[in-house]
Amino acid sequence: MKRIYIVAILIAFLSSCSKDFLETFPTDGLDVQMVFTSTDNGWGALNGIHRLMYTNWQGDQWYGGEGSIMHCLDVMGEDVILPARANGYFVAQLQWLDHTSETGHYSKFVWDFYYKIISNANNIIGSIDEAVGTQSDKNIIKGEALAYRAWAHGSWCNFLVRDMLKMETTPTWGYQL
Repeated sequence: MKRIYIVAILIAFLSSCSKDFLETFPTDGLDVQMVFTSTDNGWGALNGIHRLMYTNWQGDQWYGGEGSIMHCLDVMGEDVILPARANGYFVAQLQWLDHTSETGHYSKFVWDFYYKIISNANNIIGSIDEAVGTQSDKNIIKGEALAYRAWAHGSWCNFLVRDMLKMETTPTWGYQL
C-alpha cells in the first residue's frame, strides 16, 4: 500500500507539467522590441515614465517618487524645523546620515528611482526610431525621453552634491554616468 502512494506521488511530480506549460515571460515588464512596434506603444512607455514620478516604491509611502525626494531635499536644506522625532520620517536626513551612507535605505531608493527613469528613457531613445508611426510623434517621444534622462541625471547629482563636497579628499569617488 505504501508503495502505491510513493509511485502515485512520483508520477504526479514527474508528469504534472510540460515545458510549454510554464510561462517564462516576465510579469513585471515588457520586451523592449515588443513595446516599440508603434508610436502608440511609445507613448505608453513615455506615460510609464510619467507614472514613475508619483508611484509609491517598495510598497511604502515614504518612497513616493519625486515628491518624497523633494521633501527630503527640503529637510536637508537646513531651513525646515522638525522639533520632534515622533513620526520617524526624515530623522536620518536631519542628522545628515542616510544620504551620506553607502548603505542608507533612502539613498538606495533615490538611486533606484532616478536610474529606473534613465533606463526607461534610454529604451525609448534607442528604439523609437524603428517604430511604425509618424516622424512627428517619434520626434516628440524621443525629445521627452531625452529631457527625462537629462533631468534624472541632474537631479541625482543634486542629491549627491553636498556629499561630494564633503569628500573632496577622495578624488576617485564620484558620480558615474
